[in-house]
Amino acid sequence: ERFEELVLALENRPPVTRTTSKAIKTVSPIVNLIDHDTNIKRSQLGYYAHWNIQLDVLSLNNSSLPEFFKLLIDNRIVDPQDKTFLPFVLGDNFKKSHIPKIIYEMPLQPYMGVSNWAVTDSLMIEKERIKYEFSEYRSDIFLLQLSHPLSSVFYLLMNLKKIHLHLGIEPNIMITTDFKATNKSLFYPTYSPFDCGAFHLGTFLIPNNTFHMDSTIKNFNSETLYKYFQDIYHQFQSENPNAKFPYLTINKENFDQLTLKYL
Repeated sequence: ERFEELVLALENRPPVTRTTSKAIKTVSPIVNLIDHDTNIKRSQLGYYAHWNIQLDVLSLNNSSLPEFFKLLIDNRIVDPQDKTFLPFVLGDNFKKSHIPKIIYEMPLQPYMGVSNWAVTDSLMIEKERIKYEFSEYRSDIFLLQLSHPLSSVFYLLMNLKKIHLHLGIEPNIMITTDFKATNKSLFYPTYSPFDCGAFHLGTFLIPNNTFHMDSTIKNFNSETLYKYFQDIYHQFQSENPNAKFPYLTINKENFDQLTLKYL
């Protein structure tokens, strides 16, 4: 320590204050890719529902950013009918930048031509990380559009499956799923990628219009993927206090049929 103090004095720098207390890790605040204030002004719609889903691909931590980016682009899922890339936001025409960040963005637009409903999504690629966001804007309560964000995450997972098979390594993926809405958020079966059978009867909502979920993917089999999406659907709870089973449940047989060709 005396030697260190002497060196610091010669360099005219203040000494380092030593402490025996445990170091505290500073957590950076979450920064969204999607600017809600701007989109609310542009759409003139007062409420938003936002999905923020981050995939940390720990099993590819030895890949540089250029290597990781090339693996993702070379292994994109292709729609067999119209030959577009899946998820749509990863299409070449939606690439917005690569300096300083690799960002893809589908611009804000009316959904299905409905005047009081607008959607947008964005995707950022970092070293061993994919950050995906989807937002919808309404003037009233949300009949949530689940098909777009959840199918996008599914296709990203299938993209990663192809990469891991190609490299011959086991996956280790941490998924952070955050949802937040500024108005009442209801499940609507027409806008769901997965069938819930009789379970969707009645009104199901997300309590407090928000939830956070941490998940781990160690393989790409049907059971693992079903559990991830089922955990999301379990965030929807029945408004009826006397409901026999108050949590929304995906039809497993339907899920298996939809995902079979990719697994």
